[in-house]
Amino acid sequence: YQPKSRFISLFITHHPIHITFFTIPLTFYTTIIMSDIFTSTFTAEKLGEKNYSTWKNDIRAFLMKNRVMGVVDGTDPRPDDTNTSDLRSWLKDKQQAAGIIFLALSDSQKVHVEGLEDDPAKMWNALEAVHVQKAPLCQIQCLQCIVQHCQVAR
Repeated sequence: YQPKSRFISLFITHHPIHITFFTIPLTFYTTIIMSDIFTSTFTAEKLGEKNYSTWKNDIRAFLMKNRVMGVVDGTDPRPDDTNTSDLRSWLKDKQQAAGIIFLALSDSQKVHVEGLEDDPAKMWNALEAVHVQKAPLCQIQCLQCIVQHCQVAR
């Protein structure tokens, strides 16, 4: 009998977050033998109003290190419901990714993912939509501000 258990321990301080994950496969006989202990620690500033670019890169790297970024960006699609083992594993990865993203948000940013907490891909896209200005009109307005600022400086 060789069950596998996953224990996750999260340590959160006031401003930067410290997340420590332990994945410990356990083998039960007459005693517990622990082997292949995987530990990773991550420190980053929580997402606020002005640090999206840095936050995104840090969280993406942490999601990749924990092998769950594919659930977020769609490169690891949901397996067929008939493959229960793969589906169970994918759902656990999805929960882990969603937890990582949510815990890396300041309170002011959690409103943007309200109702999406169980879907890390939707959380990621909602945060990007809030923090990244992609509209051409916005880009034109930014260029106009720069030009005006340069003219005033002369």
